[in-house]
Amino acid sequence: EGTIRIAGDAGDGVGSALPGAPGGMRGGVVIVSGQAGAKCGYRLRRGLVAVAQDAGKACGARMVAGTIVVGGRVGPSAGAAMRRGSLIALGGFDRLGPTFGDCGTHDLVVVRLLARMLGDLGLGALAERLGPMRRFLGDQAVGGKGELLTPI
Repeated sequence: EGTIRIAGDAGDGVGSALPGAPGGMRGGVVIVSGQAGAKCGYRLRRGLVAVAQDAGKACGARMVAGTIVVGGRVGPSAGAAMRRGSLIALGGFDRLGPTFGDCGTHDLVVVRLLARMLGDLGLGALAERLGPMRRFLGDQAVGGKGELLTPI
């Protein structure tokens, strides 16, 4: 496990499964200093993907576990068919699917720990924006226990 830093924008599929592979990234950290394209973290199994700006459609789709932090907005179909894991959109979500339940606002300890970790990785700008969050649980269509989080 290690850390990959991408200076600038990344295309589609950061931390995602290769075509035909059952799972995506299985640990480590990927840091994108710009934007990420579609299917960021598709079938992510473990690890952290941090995107400084926006992420495209289907970010976190079919995620099994792990954490994705996006500093900007996340496109439509975020977290579709996700089973576990956390997708944090600091700029909000374009459109949430109907299979995610609103769980209200929370000041989660795990978010504070994540902020500390991001600070240690040199991502203080993202870490400073983490605090109380609005939490959506799902994807209930697949019995998921994943969460979509956005600042209140």
